[in-house]
Amino acid sequence: MKIVVFDDWRSLIHFFVGGASLFLPFLLPVFISYELVETIIKREEKEYLLGDMIEYLTGAGSTALAMRLLLPI
Repeated sequence: MKIVVFDDWRSLIHFFVGGASLFLPFLLPVFISYELVETIIKREEKEYLLGDMIEYLTGAGSTALAMRLLLPI
């Protein structure tokens, strides 16, 4: 199983939605629903689902890290 990450322009959308979901929490269920529809109805391969989730989590993690470094508590 080969997981492909950051392979097209949609990868950037996944990344930025992940970062934005820290400020707009409703984006998480929207993103998960979109991914499930894309995987189940469009019959996309599971490797792409995992890659999209990694892109999303990379965006969320890098945004959280940047916030932590720029705005220390």
